[in-house]
Amino acid sequence: MKGVILDLCGGTGSWSAPYRAAGYEVIVVDPFATIDGALKVDVRSFRPSGLVHGVLAAPPCTQFSVSGARWWKSKPPELLAEAVEIVNACMRVIRTANPAWWALENPSGRLRQWIGPPVYSFQPWEFGDPWTKLTCMWGKHFRPKCIPNAKKP
Repeated sequence: MKGVILDLCGGTGSWSAPYRAAGYEVIVVDPFATIDGALKVDVRSFRPSGLVHGVLAAPPCTQFSVSGARWWKSKPPELLAEAVEIVNACMRVIRTANPAWWALENPSGRLRQWIGPPVYSFQPWEFGDPWTKLTCMWGKHFRPKCIPNAKKP
């Protein structure tokens, strides 16, 4: 085993799959999905233990994404409070684990009000995916290189 990667709010585990394939132990922490028969674990109650090499975090974006801005005022405030609580839990896990690197992603929107400006933003098409969705990245990690001459769809 090369080390432990935490995949917070990891859903299907697709973001951490390359790490698992490369020999890392991946722990998916997501209350909404069961991965490989694992128990569902809410990031708000998760306590990391042992040496953590890296953390991937993808908190739910529904309450933050600018694409849903027209509904923000009409939504119950409890939804935003829960979303912020999940983001705060992700940041707590990152601070507690003190990994060599970490990355938190979320679409462009109002998350920056709670955790500050992103380190950078990108469009998926810049990496060969055939769509647009301005995505923001926070963390301490190497910034991947875009595909040269990538074409916007």
